[in-house]
Amino acid sequence: MSGNNNNPQKPQGSAPSPFGNPGMASASVPGNQGFAQSQMAANFQAQFQFSQAQALAHAQAQSKVQAQLQAQLQAQGMTMNQAQGSPGIGGLGPSSPSLTTPGSLNMKRFQQKPPMRPPGAPASNNTISPMRTMELTPAARKKKQKLPEKSLQERVAAILPESALYTQLLEFESRVDAALTRKKVDIQEALKNPPCIQKTLRIYVFNSFANQNNTIPGNPNADPPTWTLKIIGRILEDGVDPDQPGFVQKANPLHPKFSSFFKRVTVSLDQRLYPENPLIIWENARSPAPQEGFEIKRKGNQEFAASIRLEMNYVPEKFKLSTALMDVLGIEVETRPRIIAAIWHYVKARKLQNPNDPSFFNCDAALQKVFGEEKLKFTMVSQKISHHLSPPPPIHLEHKIKLSGNNPAVSACYDVLVDVPFPIQRDLNNLLANAEKNKEIEACDEAICAAIRKIHEHRRRRAFFLGFSQSPVEFINALIESQSKDLKVVAGEASRNAERERRSDFFNQPWVEDAVIRYLNRRPAAGNDGPGSCKMAIWFQRVFLLLLVSCCASSDFLENPDFESPPLNVTTNSNASSVSLDQNSTLPGWTFQGTVLYVELPDTGHAVQLGEDGKINQTFIAKGDDLNYILTFALSSAGQNCSSSAGLSVSGPDSNAVFSYRQNYSKVSWQSYSHNLGSWGNGQPINLVLESQAIDSDSDSDSDSDTNSTCWPIIDTLLIKTVGVTLVQDSGNLLINGGFESGPGFLPNSTDGVLIDAVPSLIQSPLKQWSVIGTVRYIDSEHFHVPEGKAAIEILSDTAPSGIQTATKGTSEGSKYNLTFTLGDANDACRGHFVVGAQAGSATQNFTLESNGTGSGEKFGLVFEADRDATQISFTSYSVTMTKEDVVCGPVIDEVMVHPLGGTASVKPTWLLLIFALLYVAVL
Repeated sequence: MSGNNNNPQKPQGSAPSPFGNPGMASASVPGNQGFAQSQMAANFQAQFQFSQAQALAHAQAQSKVQAQLQAQLQAQGMTMNQAQGSPGIGGLGPSSPSLTTPGSLNMKRFQQKPPMRPPGAPASNNTISPMRTMELTPAARKKKQKLPEKSLQERVAAILPESALYTQLLEFESRVDAALTRKKVDIQEALKNPPCIQKTLRIYVFNSFANQNNTIPGNPNADPPTWTLKIIGRILEDGVDPDQPGFVQKANPLHPKFSSFFKRVTVSLDQRLYPENPLIIWENARSPAPQEGFEIKRKGNQEFAASIRLEMNYVPEKFKLSTALMDVLGIEVETRPRIIAAIWHYVKARKLQNPNDPSFFNCDAALQKVFGEEKLKFTMVSQKISHHLSPPPPIHLEHKIKLSGNNPAVSACYDVLVDVPFPIQRDLNNLLANAEKNKEIEACDEAICAAIRKIHEHRRRRAFFLGFSQSPVEFINALIESQSKDLKVVAGEASRNAERERRSDFFNQPWVEDAVIRYLNRRPAAGNDGPGSCKMAIWFQRVFLLLLVSCCASSDFLENPDFESPPLNVTTNSNASSVSLDQNSTLPGWTFQGTVLYVELPDTGHAVQLGEDGKINQTFIAKGDDLNYILTFALSSAGQNCSSSAGLSVSGPDSNAVFSYRQNYSKVSWQSYSHNLGSWGNGQPINLVLESQAIDSDSDSDSDSDTNSTCWPIIDTLLIKTVGVTLVQDSGNLLINGGFESGPGFLPNSTDGVLIDAVPSLIQSPLKQWSVIGTVRYIDSEHFHVPEGKAAIEILSDTAPSGIQTATKGTSEGSKYNLTFTLGDANDACRGHFVVGAQAGSATQNFTLESNGTGSGEKFGLVFEADRDATQISFTSYSVTMTKEDVVCGPVIDEVMVHPLGGTASVKPTWLLLIFALLYVAVL
C-alpha cells in the first residue's frame, strides 16, 4: 500500500550563469612621446581652462609646437587628424583623442563633460588657436563623485592600456560577488523556513502473543492468554530498510517521531469478541508527547481481523482538490495558501489579469469549469474554491491477529510518503560562519586598494607637474584662485543668496528632502552642544520623523473589517442575539467553515464568534514594495462561567500565532492584540486566516463546558497597518525605533492599548526592531501617560518576567557607550515598587521606581562596553503589580537611546529643520 500527499516539487532549474568571457579587442598604439603627453593634457583640461585673452597671447608660442609635431608625424607617414582624431593639438583641443586599448570595447567609461566657460567671458568664433579651450581660470565647481577604491579612473586607463584587463577582472568579480550574495540570502531564508523533503515512512503492523498453549485447566494462578498489536514505523534512508520488522532499530533523532505524522489513529476490534470496548482511538491533540509507535494489549485466544484507520497530520493543514481544480493546477493535495498562490501563478503565466482592473482576472475554459464565471475578483478566489477542497482521505489497513506460528506474527508493511524537515541547518550555519576564506579575500582586497591609491596619487602628481610645465604662470594663478575659494567655503564666508533663501520656492527643490535625511542620519559630534539645544534638536527630529511616519498610515485593505455588513441568506430570529451561518449563508468579504456565529453586541454593533472548528479567512492584495503588514484586532470571550477560553489562531502565508482572552489583562470585555503578517511585494496576495483553537481545560471541570459556545472567541474590528521594512534611524541614536513610534495601529474607540505576546524574532515582531519576552502593552499618548512622542511600552509581568530586547546598529567592539531611557508609569492607577533590569552587552543593572500611578517618570542611564557591532539591549520587569480593578500593569519604558560615551544623543538644530517643523505644524 502506498499513500502520497502529493506536495508539488519546486523546479530546480539552473539559472543562466552570470559569468561571461568578454571579447578582447586589440589595436596598436603609436609610440611617440608627444602622443602620451597629449593624453595627460586632455585630462588636465577638464580641471582648468584658459581665458580667451590668455589663449590669444599664447597662440603664437604654441604654433611652434604645432609645427614641430606636424613635422614629426609627417615623418611617420601620418597626418594631424589621423593621429589626434580631433582638431586640437596634443590633446589640447575641444575633445581628447580616442585611444583604442586591449579590451577597451568592453570597458565602462565615465562620460566626460566638456569644460564650461566662466560667466561673462566673451565668446569668439574668429580665434582658431589650438590653446583656446585650455583656459586656466577655474571652471564651475561640481560635486566630486567618489569612485570605488578598487576602480581605475578613465584618465589612468588612458595612460596604462594594460589596465583594460584589470577592469574586466573587476566586472567579473562584481558578478561573482553578486551571485554569492544571492546564494547567501537564499541560505538565510532557508534557515528561517527549513525546507521539507519527501521520504518514505514504512509502517509495520504485527502482533505477538503469550500463554496461548496453557493446558492446565482450573489453575487460578495461571496467566491468561493475551495478544499485543503493535504499529510502528521508521523513515527509510535512501529507500532501503534491511532490518526485520520485529527488530526495528532506534529511529534517527533528526527525524520526527512516528506519531507526529498522524492526526488520529483508530483501531477497530471484533465487536463479538470485545463488546465493551471494540473501538480504540488515539488523537494527536490529546497526546502530551510524540511516540515511536502504538501498542494495544488485550486478553484473548481467538484469531480475528482488526481494522486500522490512519488520518495524516499535515502542518499546515492540507486539502484534497476536486477533479476540475486538479486538472488546472496539477496538484492533488496541498495547503490553502499554496493553492491560492498556484492559481495566482496560473493567472500570471497565461496573462489572464485584467489590464483595466488588476484586481480582476479573466477565466479561460479550464478556470470556468472551476469558478463558473468569465471574470472573477481575486479576493473572491478563497471563497470560490472552498467547495473544491475536502479533507484528504485516511489510510485504511487490515491486520489479522494470529495466535499461532511465528511470534511475532508479521502480516505486512506499508509505505507512505511524508514530509520530513531537511536536516541542513547545521551545515548551512557552518557554511555561513566560515570566515577563513573571507579573511584571505579581504587581505587581497586591501593590497589591491593600496596599489590603486598609489596609482591615483602618482597620476595626480603627473597631471599637476604636466600642467605646470605647459603654462606655469596661468597654472599658478588658477591654483591660487581655486584655493582662495576653498578657503572662503571652509571659513563659512562663501557668498549666499539670502534673498532667495527667504522664499518658499527655495525649499521645493529636489535636493531638500535628501539633505534633511542625510542630516538626520549623520553621526553626532564629540562635543556638547548644551542642554537647551539638545532638547530642541530632539524635538525637531521627532517632528520630522512623525512627518515620515505619517506616510505609513493605515490603509483599508480588508473588506467588511468590522463585520457591520450583515450576512446574506440567513434565518433570523428577532429574539436571538446571534445567528448561526450555514452553507447557504454568505458573509460579505469573508469565507467561513465550521461553526461561525454572527453576534449582535449590546452597543448595537456586530461581531463574529468562532465555534468549534470555526474558521474565517479573506485574501487581500499587497500595495507597495518593502512594506510590513501589521494586523490589530479586538478579541473577547463570550462568557465568564467557562472553565477556560478557547484560543484564536491568526495566520498568514508565512506566519502563525495563537491568542487567547485573559481576564486580568483588561478592565473592559474587549482586548486588542497584534500580529505581523510579514513583508510582501506589490500585487502579491495575502491570505488572512482566523480560526478557533480548543484549549484543554482542567480535568475536574464540567464535562459540558468544553463544548459550550460561550467559551469560544469573539472577533471584531480588524485593522491592517503598513510600516516600511527599513526605518529611519534617529540622529545620534544607535538604536532604531528607540522611541517606539513604529508599531501596531490602535483600534478606534479602544482605550486599553494593544497587547503584544511573546515574539522572539526582531523581524516577525509587530513592534519594529524589538523582540518581546512574555507580554507587553503598546500604549498611546491619547489614553496613557507617554514620556515622549505618541507611543511607549508598558511591560506586564504576571506569572513570569516579561520584557523587550533589541540590538544596536554601528557600535564598535571595545568602545564605551551610554544607554539612557525613561522609566515611569502609564497613569493607569498602577501603584507599587517597579524593578526593571537593564542589560547592554555584558553590563547589567537593576533600576527601581516607586510608582503612584499618576503618570510620573524618571530618566536613567547605564555605561557599557560594546562586545560586538550589534550589541544586545534588553529591559526585563521583575515586579508583579496590579491596579485596584485587579488588572495587570507594570513599568513604562520610553526614549531608549544609545550614543558614544562623551558624545551627545542629538545634534544642533538648524534653520532647515526649523522650517520643516513649522511647515508640518501648519499642515496639521
